[in-house]
Amino acid sequence: MNELLSGKLRALLAGGCLALGGDQLAKAWVSSSAAGPRRVIFSLFDHELALVPRRDLSLGLSGLGEGGASPQAFGLVLATALIATVALLFYRGLARGERLNGFALGLVLGGGLGNLLEGLWSGSVTGMLHWVGATQAEGSYFNPADVFLVSGVLILLVELLVVEGAARALPDSPESHDAD
Repeated sequence: MNELLSGKLRALLAGGCLALGGDQLAKAWVSSSAAGPRRVIFSLFDHELALVPRRDLSLGLSGLGEGGASPQAFGLVLATALIATVALLFYRGLARGERLNGFALGLVLGGGLGNLLEGLWSGSVTGMLHWVGATQAEGSYFNPADVFLVSGVLILLVELLVVEGAARALPDSPESHDAD
């Protein structure tokens, strides 16, 4: 059993639990009205990030018996299934010691699952963080699941670039001769 839960699987589970748990706790806090009215978290030049609870993506799942789910619901389920499939295929290709990649994949899966579960449960996804500039009227709304998902993808990209760059820098590696 210890062999099954070693290295990259523990990292995957840790990242997934962090993303899913953090997302669901933040959404529960916002839904319970503990968040209060709009609060600016920080300002940068003429932009600001504020806590603004709102229902973002209406999925139309409340009327499943009256004609089925909306195209948005189908799209969310399809996108989550695609993300999960790609992440799990990528996970299977990881070497035993690649814990950082396992953790990053956990963030991606947990973030995607967080939005999917909320969308299926309540019929919409909560946007609570609002990024707006002085020249923008509306700005962008997002939630912790989005942050975890994008963070996981960024970790994977940076790690890939670092490893690939290191492999190309070695004089005896086959990758260093590809440019010839």
